[in-house]
Amino acid sequence: MLSEKAIVNELKKPVTYNHAVQEPIRVIETNVSWVFLTGQFAYKMKKTIKFGDVLDFSTLQKRYNASKQEVELNKRLAPELYVGLVSFTSDKKIDGEGDVIEYLVKMKEIPQEKLLINLIQKNSIDKVIIEKIVEIISEFHKNNIYRKELDVFSNIFEKWDENFRTTQNYEDFPFNKKFADRVYNFMEKNRFFWDTRLEKGKIIDGHGDLQLRNIFIDSGKVVIFDCIEFNESLRIQDILEEISFLAMDLDYHNKRKEANYLLEKYLVLMNESPSKVKDFVNFYKSYRAYVRSKVYYSMYLHSLNSAEQKIRNEYRNISLQYLRLAKSYKF
Repeated sequence: MLSEKAIVNELKKPVTYNHAVQEPIRVIETNVSWVFLTGQFAYKMKKTIKFGDVLDFSTLQKRYNASKQEVELNKRLAPELYVGLVSFTSDKKIDGEGDVIEYLVKMKEIPQEKLLINLIQKNSIDKVIIEKIVEIISEFHKNNIYRKELDVFSNIFEKWDENFRTTQNYEDFPFNKKFADRVYNFMEKNRFFWDTRLEKGKIIDGHGDLQLRNIFIDSGKVVIFDCIEFNESLRIQDILEEISFLAMDLDYHNKRKEANYLLEKYLVLMNESPSKVKDFVNFYKSYRAYVRSKVYYSMYLHSLNSAEQKIRNEYRNISLQYLRLAKSYKF
C-alpha cells in the first residue's frame, strides 16, 4: 500500500490523469488536505488525520464519506463547480483499473486571481458584487433553516468557552480574562435573545466557513464554495454568525465600508432590525476573529520545530492581529 507521501508524489505526475494537464502541476497543502491544480481541474485529497471530536479522516471509508459529503453539500451553492468524486487506484491512475487506494474531490479549477480575497486587494469589488453576494447568501439561508431541536444559547456559550479554555493553555498566548468576562456577561445578559432564534427560523445548516477566500467572481457571476463538510455542528449556526464572519473578514482586510454595506443589505433581506442586532453582529464578529486567532496561534505552536522562523513569526503576528480585532468590537 502506498503511503500518503507516495500518493502525493504520484499525483504530481501528468501521466496520473486521464486528461491533458498544465505543467507543472501545482500542489497546495492545507491543514487537512492536499490540492492538485492541473489547469482545467483541481483535485482535493483529504489527509489521513484525526483532530479530536472535530474531524476524523483516519480511514479510507471515513475519507470517502467526507469527500462524498463535500461534493453533495457544496452543490447547494456551486453545482457547476463540483464535478464529483474520483478514485486513485493501485495502477497509479485517476479512475484507473486497479484497486482503490484513495478518493479525491474533482472540481473545475478556479483562477486564483478571481478569488475575492485577491480581488479586494486590487480594489476590484464594488456595490454590485456585494449585492450579488448578499442575494445568494440570503436565499441560501432562507432555504436551509435548521428545524431540529437545539439549545442555541448553550451552543454559542460552549463554542466561546472552548475557545477560551484552549487559548488559556497555549504557551505565551496573551489570554485576557477581562475580555473573557465581557463575553460571558454579554451572553448571560442576553440569554433571551438566543432563546427565540430557533423558533424564528434564524438558525441554519449553513456554509460554516464563509470567508473571502471561499468566494470567487467569474465575469460578474458570484460563486461560493468550500463549505465545511466534516462536522455538521460547525455549520449549524445563527444567520448573524454566518454573515458576520464574512463582514469580519472584510474588516480584517481594511474593507470596513464594504463590510458595513454587506451587513446593511443582508439585514434588510432577512428582516432583521439593524439597531436591535448591532451588538449581536459585533459579538459574532468578535467570536469569528477570536477563532481565527486561535487557529493561527495553533499553527504557530505546531510549526516551532519545522517551519522557517519567518513563517512562524507570520503565524504569530496574524494571530495577534485577529486577537486585537476580536477585542475591538463593542457589544
